[in-house]
Amino acid sequence: MLQELNKLSEMELARFESYVRSPYFNTYKTLIKLFIYLKSRYPEITKDDISVRKLSNVIYGERKINQDKVRKLISEFTRLLENFLVQTEFESHTVRNRILLLKQLRIKNISKRLKINFKKLFIELSEKYTEGFEYYDNTLNLGYEMLNYRVDRQDDALKNKLKFTDSVDMLFIFLKLRNFIQMTNIYYPDARENKLIKEDIFFESIFKFFEKNKNRIYRDHPEIVLVYFSYLMTMTFDDRYLHKLVSYYRSNKNEFKGRLQFTYSILIEGYLRVKFSSSEKPVEKKDRILLNGIHDNLFFKTNDFYKYVIKDEEAVIPKMIFDTIVDNGLALRKFDWVNAFIKENIKHVSHEIRESLNNISLAKCCFHSGDFDNALKHLLMVRDVEPGGHLATSMLMARVQYERGEYKISDLALDALRKYITDEKFNYPVIRKKTMKFIKYLKKLIRLKQKPDDDQQFRVRQIIDQINIEPKPIYSYQWLLEKMEEMEEMDEMCG
Repeated sequence: MLQELNKLSEMELARFESYVRSPYFNTYKTLIKLFIYLKSRYPEITKDDISVRKLSNVIYGERKINQDKVRKLISEFTRLLENFLVQTEFESHTVRNRILLLKQLRIKNISKRLKINFKKLFIELSEKYTEGFEYYDNTLNLGYEMLNYRVDRQDDALKNKLKFTDSVDMLFIFLKLRNFIQMTNIYYPDARENKLIKEDIFFESIFKFFEKNKNRIYRDHPEIVLVYFSYLMTMTFDDRYLHKLVSYYRSNKNEFKGRLQFTYSILIEGYLRVKFSSSEKPVEKKDRILLNGIHDNLFFKTNDFYKYVIKDEEAVIPKMIFDTIVDNGLALRKFDWVNAFIKENIKHVSHEIRESLNNISLAKCCFHSGDFDNALKHLLMVRDVEPGGHLATSMLMARVQYERGEYKISDLALDALRKYITDEKFNYPVIRKKTMKFIKYLKKLIRLKQKPDDDQQFRVRQIIDQINIEPKPIYSYQWLLEKMEEMEEMDEMCG
C-alpha cells in the first residue's frame, strides 16, 4: 500500500500530509517520519524504497532488522492512508453530510437547529433540478429523516410518507434504466437480442410506469427522461427516440443548466458517435448539424465542459468521454480543434492511460486529416493498452499502412490482429465477429492491390456487392467502401 502513494496527486499528497500531522488523526511520530521519507521519493516510490531493511534503517536507524516492528509501522500507515481516502470521499458529498447532521440533531433532540436545517435543505432539493443518482439518493435519505422527525399533524405525516414513496420509485426507475444502458453498452451491438436485459423481471414494468406517469416525469424528472430515451436510442437505433429527446430538450431548454446540459450533450454525442462508426450510410446532414450545434455549445461557446468535467487541475476525464469528443470532432472534420483539445486536456486523463491515449488520439487525428506518416509515428509509441485500445490501435495500424502503400505490412498487422482476437483469453464474441469482417474485407483489398489482373474491375465490384449485403455493423465500413470505390474508379480510368 505504501507504493500506492504514487497515485495521489500533488494536491492530495499535500492534504494527506496535513492529515498525517494532525494529532486528532495520528498520534504516532514514526508515521510522520515515514511520510516525510516517502514524500522525498514521491512520485517514484519503488519496492526497494519500502523494503523492510530500508525502512528499518531510515525510520529507526537500526542495522538489525526488526520484522515485526516494521510490519506494524506499515500496517499503521496503511490504515492512516485508507482513513484519509474515506475522509476525502466523505467530504465530497456535502448534501449527504447535511442529512447525516439532521440525523444527529434529531437523535440529540436539538430541535431548533433541526427545524432550521430541515427547511433549508428541503427548499434547496425542491428547487434544484435533478442530477442523477446523488439527487435521488439524497431525496430518499431526506425523506427517511422526515419520516423519523416528530410531526404534530397527521396530514403532514402522510405528505412526508407520500414524498418518501415517490423518491423510492424514482430512484428505482433511474437506477434500473441506467443499469439497462450499462448492460446494453457491454453487449452492443447485439443489444436488441440481449436476453439478459429482457429477462429482467422489471423490464416491461419500467416502461409501462414511464408511459403511465410521463407527464409528471417530463415535468419533474428530466434526468430520468434523458436515461429513458438514451436507452431506447441505443437499444433500437431508431432515430424517433433521438428526435423525441431533442424535442423535449428544446421545450425545456431553460431548465437544462450546468451538469444536466452536459449530460444531455454527452448522451447525444455518444449515440451519434456509435451511429457514425457503425452505419452503412454516410453521416446524414441533419445528424451533422445536430452534432455540430452540440459540439459548439458544449466545447466552444461555454465553459460547461471545464466546469462539470474538469472541475480543477486535479480532475480526471473518463476515457469514454475523451474518446467521444475526439471521434465526433473528427467526424465533423474539426482537425485543428481536435488537436488543440487533445493538447489542452490530455493532462486530465488518468495517469495510467495518459501517454497511450494521447498517441492513439493524435494518430486518429493524423489519419483522418491524411497525414499517414505522423499517424504511424504516434501508433508506434502506443504501449500497454487495454483490449479495446489494443483493438483500435491494431485496426488503425492496418489502415495506415494500407494508405501508405505498405500492403505487406498491413497484411501482417491483420494477421497479428486475428491472432489476438481468436485467442481464448479474448472473451468478447460480438467484437470478435465485427473485427473478423474488417479483416476479411481489408485482406481482399490488399490482394487486389498486390496482384492486379484483367478482371480487376469485376472483382472490385463483386467485393462491393458482398460488403453491401453483409450484416452490419462492420468496423470502418465507410472507409472500406471508399477504398473499393477508389480502386473501381482507377480501373475505369485506366481501362
